[in-house]
Amino acid sequence: MALEVIRSVQREGAEIRLTIVDVSREPEVAVRYGVMTTPVIVIDRKLAFRGVPNPSALRRRLLASDER
Repeated sequence: MALEVIRSVQREGAEIRLTIVDVSREPEVAVRYGVMTTPVIVIDRKLAFRGVPNPSALRRRLLASDER
């Protein structure tokens, strides 16, 4: 669901770079962001969402980030 929202916002022209990290293979990333459970979404190098976000909240956050 979150990936669908991200892809939709990308198609609308927002400049979003997406990186999917498997924290079981890269545990240092989980440590860096204090991740204890997944999924999480990091935006602008800050933990933005724990769990699956509400699609409209994710869209707003991505678009706000793209405006910076």
